[in-house]
Amino acid sequence: LMTNGNTYSDKKDEFIVERPEKYGGNLNFDNYQDLENSYEKGELHALDLKNTIAYYLEEVIAPIRKSWK
Repeated sequence: LMTNGNTYSDKKDEFIVERPEKYGGNLNFDNYQDLENSYEKGELHALDLKNTIAYYLEEVIAPIRKSWK
């Protein structure tokens, strides 16, 4: 997952927002600043961002959930 410059790193080099073609298609971000700029300009809808963050967070916590079962 990307960060805003902190030291956290993961195996993902890009942040992909999946959305239907009728809404502009998928967006790919290589860094946090581009993501933030796209959101501020209105190119990235809040719900698309929310759903994508939920997806990536689930990927991060899935191994923890699995170990608790």
